[in-house]
Amino acid sequence: MCKPLYTDTNSLLLEIKTNEIYKDIESNKNLYDTSDYPKEHPLYSNANKQVLDKMKDEPAGTTIAECVSETENVLLLEGRRKKYQKSEEYKREC
Repeated sequence: MCKPLYTDTNSLLLEIKTNEIYKDIESNKNLYDTSDYPKEHPLYSNANKQVLDKMKDEPAGTTIAECVSETENVLLLEGRRKKYQKSEEYKREC
């Protein structure tokens, strides 16, 4: 099951409930750009790097613990290893 949490012109953030997300991605590798994954990650591939209409795991294999957004131009994602931020200001939780 997945639930949309955030969207803007070129982004879509989904909450996905699954037993093993990486098995799901592996079974549909043709849909994903995993070129930002660490090279030692089993799903790492340059095959779909910068290919239009491919989904990308922005935190590159880490889990997003928190998402906060105020407008379509403001997004903060906090993962296990690092923060991904489009703006310094944020207010609304996704």
